[in-house]
Amino acid sequence: MRFLTKIRERQFAKKWRGTYNLSRAVLAGVLAAGCLMPGFAEAAPEPAPYLVTIGSFLFGPTEGENTATITAVISGAGGTREIYWESNNGQASVEGCTVNVNDVNSPNMNITPDIIIRGGYVDNGNAISNTVNISNVTFGNSAEIYGGFSGSVGVASFSENTRSNGTVTGNTVTIKDTTFESTSKIYGGYSYSGKANENSVSISGGTFAGLVYGGRGITNANGNSVSISSGTFNGDVHVWGGYSD
Repeated sequence: MRFLTKIRERQFAKKWRGTYNLSRAVLAGVLAAGCLMPGFAEAAPEPAPYLVTIGSFLFGPTEGENTATITAVISGAGGTREIYWESNNGQASVEGCTVNVNDVNSPNMNITPDIIIRGGYVDNGNAISNTVNISNVTFGNSAEIYGGFSGSVGVASFSENTRSNGTVTGNTVTIKDTTFESTSKIYGGYSYSGKANENSVSISGGTFAGLVYGGRGITNANGNSVSISSGTFNGDVHVWGGYSD
């Protein structure tokens, strides 16, 4: 039985063209529950241009090649958790990827770790037309949400000379009926070393405290927007349609 499970684990990794950052226990649970797509045992296709990292999160149905839907978190998970699509096999950009986070607000299932969600993430390149949709969620701790992100933040060897010149354009964040219980940050698009153009954030309902940027870039930020139709702001709130460092 264990031999068959090992085979299915390898098939799981091949099917998704990379490794989810899930614990073996969670993976075994997914396998045991039979949550594998039809035709799973077939030969894997060519590697996809993008991989999705979901930290220690469980995931719901995946709609298409570049969409991940998050519906729950593993109880007791601590520290910072990240969800993002990233380039695969040296791709120079991340384009057309989506992260959905839906209906995570029951008392024992709210998102309590600090969390970073990026529709598309690229360390040295362009993030184009990526999307984050969040609906009916409670974030218990600090959250950072980016429709698209380009840059080298957090790399230990980072210096001025290693900055990319990535362009972040056409990315969107849509947030509905969601509660942020701690100060958080929302970016339609963020280029740590280049341009952020034509990105957007839309907020309706819920409660928020923190920073909102339609787009933020180092060199310029043009044509970005923030739309807020309803909801409650608590504490310090700063909103920029576009922001250039």
